[in-house]
Amino acid sequence: MIKSVKAVTILVRDQQRSLEFFRDKIGLRVQVDDHRIVDERWIELTPNGGGGAAIALVAAGNGDKVGVFTNVVFGSENVYNTYRDLKGRGVEFVTGPEEQSWGTVALFKDVDGNVFAIAS
Repeated sequence: MIKSVKAVTILVRDQQRSLEFFRDKIGLRVQVDDHRIVDERWIELTPNGGGGAAIALVAAGNGDKVGVFTNVVFGSENVYNTYRDLKGRGVEFVTGPEEQSWGTVALFKDVDGNVFAIAS
């Protein structure tokens, strides 16, 4: 029986650079950084508040699309505060906080141009 989503993979060009972005700028916690696989590295990060799926930073191969809308939505109790905090850390936003009928959302880019949402 499936109980949860363990991880969502994000294709990146440089795993170390992406790790530093998500750890240092976004504030995610490294759960796994496994170098034991020959010619591969497996990195999982989770929100500091715990809960939810991890994001796994996977090295893109030839022909893989990087720099796309990921359909990954991070949850925040206050999108406006999170937006100001992350913008202050140098995170590039595609849109600032916008009110929707279901809540508030803002979109940001990672170092490869992948787009993520923050929503309440």
